[in-house]
Parts: sequence; C-alpha cells; structure tokens
Amino acid sequence: MRRRLVLGATLAATAQLAATGLLLTSAWLIVRAAEQPPVLYLMVAIVGVRFFGVGRAAARYAERLLTHDVALEAAVRTRVAVYRAVARLAPHGLDGRRHGDVVQQAVEDVDTVGDRLLRIRLPWWSAVTVAVTLACVVAWVAPVAGLVVAVQAAVTLGLLRVAVPRWSGVAASSPLSADVTEAARSAAELVVLGVAGDAVARAGTEIDRSAREDRRRARAGGGGSAIVLVLTALACVAVALVLAPLVATGSVAPVLVGVVLLAPLALADALEAVAEAERRRPVVAAAESRIAALLAAAPVVETPAEPVDLPQDTTLELEDVTIGWRSDLVGGLAWTVPAGAVVGVSGPSGGGKSTLALTLARLLAPRRGTVRIGGVDLADLRPEDARSVVGLLGQDEAIFDTTVRENLRIARPAADDDQLRAAMVRAGLDLDLDRSVGERGGLLSGGERQRLALARLLLGTHRVLVLDEPTEHLDAPLARALVDDVVRLAPEHTVVLISHDPRVLERCDTVLDLGRHGARVGVVA
Repeated sequence: MRRRLVLGATLAATAQLAATGLLLTSAWLIVRAAEQPPVLYLMVAIVGVRFFGVGRAAARYAERLLTHDVALEAAVRTRVAVYRAVARLAPHGLDGRRHGDVVQQAVEDVDTVGDRLLRIRLPWWSAVTVAVTLACVVAWVAPVAGLVVAVQAAVTLGLLRVAVPRWSGVAASSPLSADVTEAARSAAELVVLGVAGDAVARAGTEIDRSAREDRRRARAGGGGSAIVLVLTALACVAVALVLAPLVATGSVAPVLVGVVLLAPLALADALEAVAEAERRRPVVAAAESRIAALLAAAPVVETPAEPVDLPQDTTLELEDVTIGWRSDLVGGLAWTVPAGAVVGVSGPSGGGKSTLALTLARLLAPRRGTVRIGGVDLADLRPEDARSVVGLLGQDEAIFDTTVRENLRIARPAADDDQLRAAMVRAGLDLDLDRSVGERGGLLSGGERQRLALARLLLGTHRVLVLDEPTEHLDAPLARALVDDVVRLAPEHTVVLISHDPRVLERCDTVLDLGRHGARVGVVA
C-alpha cells in the first residue's frame, strides 16, 4: 500500500510536470515558429508537445488508478474499524448518538477522510514538486526570474495554507442526517401525531444553515482562487520587468522570452488545486475528529485481560445483581435459571426488563453483583464468546430490505438452504427463501417478522435465548402460537421470556418479578 502510494504521488507530480512542460514547450514553439526557420528546426519541439500531451494523460490515468485504489483500501479499513467500534460500544456506549449520527460516521465521514490523500496531500505534493522544478529551470535561463517564480510559489502556498482554512471556518457536524433518518424511521408515527410539519420545519432550518456554511466555504474557495490569480499576475509582471534588460543585453535569447514569461502562469493550475485542498481541509479535519472520538471511546463492556473458556453448562445465576444505565434501576436480583428451563421476567414498563436482557447478553455490565453462566462470571468471558452462547431477540429486530435467505444468513453467512429451512421450521415459519421482505419487513405480517427474527437467532450457536417482548404487537392467536413454538425449543435451549403479558408468563416454569426487586415467584404451568 505504501509503495502504491509513493508511486501514485510520483505519477501525480509527473502529470503536473507534463502539463507544465506542454505549456512551456508550446510557448517556445510558437515564438520560434514566428521566426520562420526551416521546419526541421521545429521537429524536436513538435515531438516534445506531443510527448508532454500524451504523457500528461497517461500519467494522470495511472495516478488515478493507484491513488484511488489506495484511498479506497484505506476507506475500507477505516469503515471496518468504525463498524467494530460501533459493535464494541453498542448499545450503551453510543448513548447520545442517534441512528443518523452513526450512519454519518460510518458512511459520509469515512468517505470524507479519504479526501486527506486525494484532495489535500496529492495537490500539495504536486504543487511543491512543480514549483521547485520550474524555479530551477527558469533560474538556469535567468536566475533573477527563477527567484521571482520561487517567491511567487512560496508566498502563494503560505497564504493559501493560512487564509483559506480560516475563511472556511470550523466544519461543525450537521444534525441534518440524523434528523432526516429519524423522521424517515418514524414517519408514520409523526403523521399520526400530527407533528410531521415540525420535523419538516426542523429539517428546513438545518438545510438553510448547511447552505450558509456551503456558501461560506465557496467564498473561501473563491478567495483562494483570487490569491492565486493576483499573485500569478504580479509574478508575470515582475518576470517581464527583470527579463527586459537581460534580453536587451543579449543575456537571454529572444526565443526563450515566451518560456520565461509563461513560467508563473504554468504554476497557476497546481496552485489552484492547493486552494481547493485548503478549502476542504476543515471538513476533512472535522470528519477525522469525529471518527477518532468514536474509535477512542471506551466500551461499556470490557474484554478481560485473561479470558476464560466457555463453559458447557448453561445454568444462569444472578447473585445480588444491580442493573441500570447511568444510575441504579433494579437491585438485589438473586436468581438461578437451570439449563433447559423456560423462565419469565415480568415487571412494570420502564422497570428494567430490557436492561436485564442486555445484561444477560453481555451488552451491558451489571452495576454491582455477579452474573454467571455455567458457574463462570460473564465478566471473565470475552463479550463475543458470551454472546455466542446467550442470544438476544429484541422487541424491534432489524429486518433488512432483501430476501428471506439473506436476512437469515446474517446469523450464519455460510449456511446452506437446508439449514435455513430447518431454522424456519423450528421457528414455525413457512416462507420462500427468495421472497423479498420489503423495507423493515413491511411485506411480512407481524407474526412472520417475529418468526423470521427468531429463525435467524436459532441459526446461531446460542444455547440461551433471551426474548424481549416476543409477542408485542401480535394478536392473541398469533401470540399464543408463537409462544407454543418458543416453549418447544426447551430443553435444547434455555429460554428467558421477558413479557408483561400474563398469558406468556403462565407458560414459564418460574418468573422473576422485577417489580418486587428480585423476588422469585413460581408460576403454575
């Protein structure tokens, strides 16, 4: 990757040098042709023009292949790192970030960070290379003119580096992506509640603010172009002034006047690219800062320094456990769930049922106490190892807008069709694997969505299944049929049913009532 980057940067500078050579050779050819020499005297210059013209295109094409390949590979690595950070932090570590914020960091910010190489570093590398080379060539013809070109390049680059980012301002993170994402996800609810207009108004306000920032950055880019043009014009005048006496005394041949006079103009293209690079710098820096903050965020669930092996036994034990997020929610939980049992968790809304589910799945650490599986503290297991044993089915599982097959293969990418159908049979689902499920499973019924999510869970290696409100939004017959299928998963699986529905809880061997702070209540089957 480093070799490709160096070669790509060299080709970028070569392409810019070829463009400069094309301009200066053309200038010499025009001046020399005006003297009407024999045509053979012009053949070298004619071939040179063709060489630089073709060489510029070839070098630019090869440079784009190499540098974009490197940039895309770096973007893939960054995006994978972002995905891993999100997986490591979710759900509690992402507190304060909305869906749209995470999407922006995983997609837009990663793409923007790639501009550091393509739109900032390469233009600077090319501009500096061309400036040094051109100043040396002009100095070989007329040392004073070479000094003017060197001063032009140094002053222009310095002003661009200082002024343009300052004019662009700090690129603040826009909540527009998050606002639009949340509005799209909640469109039906917003319309029902009659507040869709408020969401549109908020989006409109943010669009106006973003437009103002875009205009400010556009003005900064225009200011950078003005710096390049003004200093280029001044340099052309200065070169003409220092060149006139040299031509008069015969120190510089008249045929080289066009070459030297156009030297400052030959730099304009490379310097213009630097102006655009500096306009992009604050945006890239802001994206890098957001990604760095995400990658550096400490996970809520730490990986132990010396993790232990997974136990074979799946007996769950809660010993004086306190659960919660920023503060204690429920304390004094003491419970034992034998392997292969079907147990329930009840409690009032907001009483900690979903928090307990996250704790059992090692997505959230208990605030105090110990949670064991097979006699091993969950804190001594790698988070991914614990989740390979304890699987969680949430209230609103993600169903992706693709086929049934691809939704199931999220749990086991290598699964064949027979394995997929076996999981659906166990979940009580009868669907064509090639059937499209629609956005968020909109082409499926409520029961089919739940069973599809359950089949996906069963495809994993989970021996403990934690189901959070599995019958939510289902009518009584569908709920009863789903619970029948779930109960039949025991004793092969330990099943923890979290629900406030007494018809679900009465199917459980025992029930942990969080409303009684950990008291265990037996329920008659």
